[in-house]
Amino acid sequence: ILNAKSVLSVLTEMDSILKYKKCEEDFYCLLGCDETSSNEQILAEYKVLSLKYHPDKNPDDPNAVQRFQKLKKAKEILTDSEKRSLYDKWRLCNFSMPFEQFLNLNKAAHTSIHWACKKQKDLMLENVCNVSESNSCGQACDVNESYSCSQTV
Repeated sequence: ILNAKSVLSVLTEMDSILKYKKCEEDFYCLLGCDETSSNEQILAEYKVLSLKYHPDKNPDDPNAVQRFQKLKKAKEILTDSEKRSLYDKWRLCNFSMPFEQFLNLNKAAHTSIHWACKKQKDLMLENVCNVSESNSCGQACDVNESYSCSQTV
């Protein structure tokens, strides 16, 4: 039988996995568009940015080639409907793996990851003991400790 502390520990551990911060840049932000952008809009944004950041136009910038390659990769993924769908799933799952690794998983794994529960919001209230005659003060308490109310009601 699981007690409240062990369940909370498991949920906290799972939540930390699901809240993993990806080090990869978001392709939509990189191109200056969003999830609702059409392929034409994505291509237009890519064209403007690729002209601006092309390595030939920025010979003094040591990061120009890398930046241009990221733009090209973002365009290729977001204009391919199948890869874009997988990219959107990957972004939503907040799973702690690079997108390239996610692409190599089979469809069953994508479905499993898609259905993983993630914590939506932090609770507004702490764990509060049930209001009863013995603890009517409503102070926060540890579920596994005995409760003694020090306030008078």
